[in-house]
Amino acid sequence: MIRQISSSGQESALFIRVDGRLGNFVMAARAAAELAGQGISTGLVHAARLAPLMKIVPGVCSIPHDKRWWWTNPPRAAWFVRELRRWGRGRVIDASRAGEFSRSHALLARLSGSQRRMRLAGPGADAWVDQLIEPSTPNEPERALQLAAAVHPAISMIPMPFLRVDGRLIASAMDIRPAGADWRGDGAGPPAACLYPGGRKADHHWPLACWIELGRALLAHGALVWLGYGPGEENLVRELSRGLGAGDRAWTPPLLPAADLAAQLSRTDLFIGGNTGPMHLAHAAGATVLGLFVREPGERWGYRHPPHRVLEVPQLADSRPAISAALEMIRAR
Repeated sequence: MIRQISSSGQESALFIRVDGRLGNFVMAARAAAELAGQGISTGLVHAARLAPLMKIVPGVCSIPHDKRWWWTNPPRAAWFVRELRRWGRGRVIDASRAGEFSRSHALLARLSGSQRRMRLAGPGADAWVDQLIEPSTPNEPERALQLAAAVHPAISMIPMPFLRVDGRLIASAMDIRPAGADWRGDGAGPPAACLYPGGRKADHHWPLACWIELGRALLAHGALVWLGYGPGEENLVRELSRGLGAGDRAWTPPLLPAADLAAQLSRTDLFIGGNTGPMHLAHAAGATVLGLFVREPGERWGYRHPPHRVLEVPQLADSRPAISAALEMIRAR
């Protein structure tokens, strides 16, 4: 086990992941939270816009970063450098994926002053770190945990839910439910499912007709269905909602900030979607995840340990395999 001691005598580890993509943030935050759970003082350098999510990441110090600070807010930039140098007394972990070289991550790791920098092995990485970790799995959520396991071998590489959603966020999530719906989301009422048809890469979307067939099957089974979406995807979920036509049993909430989305997902039995940030957030919040992968390998990006499932669905395939899997999972909730 690698043991790095800060000047206070406590072990410390600092993760760096600043690209601002929700899924990458969740994977890095999970690894950091696992280390914190082992009694190691742990921090995470992350995109400033994701700072609200850090309030529900247990035990991890939030160090927000915004590259605009370097020329628009010198006092804030100076604070950031002080924090980086303070954490640099311990181990600094570049949380880039294997085969992905991030100059921003590498420069921030160098700026920390740490002589104990580590990351997953990949092209161009060896000149920037002191220790390379050879990936032992093709799965990205598990690879992120491998970085934490290299520091503390008691850490499992099976991804687990880790976000702690407090009562105020849950109350906020319940406030947006539709009037008249029995939307308990606590295992006592009808099962609740989230359909998330969108995503950053439009050519990776499953056909709308398949989503409608899947949603109708869930509704026929007695489930309550809510539709998740991101900025610019309002028309997509509007069409899906029209196709479902189930009134209060299928509804579309307002566009939710990430922390409120996590709260709503924590009260959801089944999340169904592609390789999106919300898929990773749903798993972290405790929902069962059915990942539908059109063009990307599910073995690489999905959550493959039960009760979660991964399905690779060709773009024009029928919806029957996904319907069968979703109904089986919703019955087993």
